Amino acid sequence: MNTRILVITGVLAYLLGSIPFGVIFGHLFKGVDVRNGGSKHMGALNTWRMVGFLPAVLVAFGDMGKALVAIEIARTLDPTGWAMPVAGAMVVVGHCWPLYVGFRGGVGIASGMAMIFYLAPLAALVMVAIWGVWVAILRHFPRSQAAIALTAPFVLWVFKSPPQVLLLGTLAGGVIFVRHIPEIRREAFTMGLK
Repeated sequence: MNTRILVITGVLAYLLGSIPFGVIFGHLFKGVDVRNGGSKHMGALNTWRMVGFLPAVLVAFGDMGKALVAIEIARTLDPTGWAMPVAGAMVVVGHCWPLYVGFRGGVGIASGMAMIFYLAPLAALVMVAIWGVWVAILRHFPRSQAAIALTAPFVLWVFKSPPQVLLLGTLAGGVIFVRHIPEIRREAFTMGLK
């Protein structure tokens, strides 16, 4: 495993992940920063709330696309596939804490799920179904998203995914879970005040 390639891949993936499509399309369509309203995130769902359907679709494709480009860069630089988990984790880190807009980003779900659908489509479909179960049980989107992030490695393991894909799911899922901790704490604090 070439450390130099891992570092280059990680840096490129982080810079790609940092592209703030929600902020860009929010400004282009309505002159607003989508992070100043709704959930305060720059993902597709909050863009839909703040700006509208078309920009939300563009943001979703952008956020998924940057993750897939990062994966392909990793595959090109390292045919063994071990740079891929690094790229997957770092593109999600970039989306959650983007360099270009003050480290205030999204929660990484679209980017993370795009990679899983690309690399393990059947496992990804099962994850979507499990996420629906989590939503029904927990009745709270951030907690449900955190739960599916933790569930992802187990689903990939059940589907006998290659070790590189399993590691990618574990690392990216871990980043997404960590990103959701403030949301869960905020919700718990709000509930405690009621």
